[in-house]
Amino acid sequence: MKKNLLSIEGVSSIILEILYERGIKSEDEVQKFLNPDVSMLSNPFQICGMQQACELIEDTIRARKKIFIYSDGDVDGIAGAAILSNVFNSMNVAFDVKLTHRLENYEIEPEFVKKIEEMGYGLLITIDTGTTSKELIDYCEKTKFPLIIIDHHRGSIEKDLHYTTIVNPSLNRGDGDFDIFTASGLVLKLAQSFLEVFPFFPRDIFYSCIELGAIGTLNDHGLLRGENRAIVKIGLNRFENTGIPGIEKFKEHFYIPKNSDEIRIITHYLNPKLNTPGRFGKPELAFKILTAGLDENIEPIFEEIKTFEKEKQRVMRNLLSVIKSKDTERLPIFLFENIPASFSGTFAAKISEKFQMPALVAIRHGDLIQGSARSFNRINLYDFFNQIRDIFISFGGHRDAIGFKMKSSNMSELKKFWREMKIEKPRISNEIKPIHMDFENITIPFLKDLQLLKPFGYGNPPVFFTTSGVECVKITRYQKNETVVWVKQNNCLFEAHFTGTFKMPSKPLSICYSPVLHKSGDLFITWLDVIQAG
Repeated sequence: MKKNLLSIEGVSSIILEILYERGIKSEDEVQKFLNPDVSMLSNPFQICGMQQACELIEDTIRARKKIFIYSDGDVDGIAGAAILSNVFNSMNVAFDVKLTHRLENYEIEPEFVKKIEEMGYGLLITIDTGTTSKELIDYCEKTKFPLIIIDHHRGSIEKDLHYTTIVNPSLNRGDGDFDIFTASGLVLKLAQSFLEVFPFFPRDIFYSCIELGAIGTLNDHGLLRGENRAIVKIGLNRFENTGIPGIEKFKEHFYIPKNSDEIRIITHYLNPKLNTPGRFGKPELAFKILTAGLDENIEPIFEEIKTFEKEKQRVMRNLLSVIKSKDTERLPIFLFENIPASFSGTFAAKISEKFQMPALVAIRHGDLIQGSARSFNRINLYDFFNQIRDIFISFGGHRDAIGFKMKSSNMSELKKFWREMKIEKPRISNEIKPIHMDFENITIPFLKDLQLLKPFGYGNPPVFFTTSGVECVKITRYQKNETVVWVKQNNCLFEAHFTGTFKMPSKPLSICYSPVLHKSGDLFITWLDVIQAG
């Protein structure tokens, strides 16, 4: 064990060593990591623009004018819109919501602002969009129409703004410590600020906001460190007994594993289905689920999502078959014809994950191309696209994900730049060096401590251990893609799950493994997931 590790009562030395390797070294950092709660959330007014945003909203409410919310139609944007919707409903504030989607031009046109102003709205709030909408900002500045942009996408502000307030820590204005937040996380911080500004804002509503913030954060693969981890962990803890009626009804209609503290219940079971309607131009279906009342019938929405899911799977099967039939280049780049442009992001993410490198997907409709790119943490995509911005009609995003629109005639130039792009080492490694630990140290108290490190995900990878001298006693069964084997080290016997087909070795093994603890009633069941053996 490292000499400079802390000694904290009630926390095992192995847990402290794991946290130390992840950069969590002080007692305060350890306690916040292991036991996050609402009281540990930072002061929201440390984020640039947050104070002004609260004042603008307060002024609009006092003037009895309506507020218009314009949000991106992915789950991060929808969750942010749902947070504000729940907040405003609890305060009896008049508002309306528009969700954009990938089948339309999602830039906000000045004509749209003119229209809502004529309809009596006194404030426009954009969520997960707006930072790069220069025409929108210029129009609001010129006409003195109040605008709040809540966004996490990269961009630049080239002049002083008087009627536009931007809440976006990625703009390098001295609040960069908060740039881990996704859009819904920033809206959650706005809701947190309401607890101080509006004494009549119900605190119980804020807890449902945290759950929504967790859903949005996980949709955009928010870094599970610092305050993001707190939001996700608190949100997951609430998920089983959710305070969101639409989520409870969703769990009754669709399969979601119970008693799970893994992010998979959101990233693999909830969010994909919430994202699906937006792929077909109907993100409002997901919004209705997240904002539905206790007595509201949303069963028809679930049936509609099922129909969209079948079509989505058909499209994805066709797209993924192209990968198998084509030799991919060092940096994958694909051009498709006449399929919904809304699938470019999903497909780019799958290709990027499959080949563990940046991937770009472009979809052509006539003379226009829309597409997406994903970085797999190997390139700053925003900087790359910004360097060649002249070949695009528009683009927007951040380091790890970009959406773009361009003329078809510029595709060959984009391919040239993409193939010449130099990739980097991962900015944040999701791999931590395994720790040596023999079987005798795997106890129920230790495994309970290990659970405190969850949820695992981007920025907080699962914990792996290594050991040697492991004897394989007997193959007990085969299940799915695993072989289950009794393994022994000295006098300690464990069930071990090996991936794929496994042959009994003639000599003891060295293994890399992850211990699993599962509670069934009053019983604890343990086994080892073997990652490598040799």
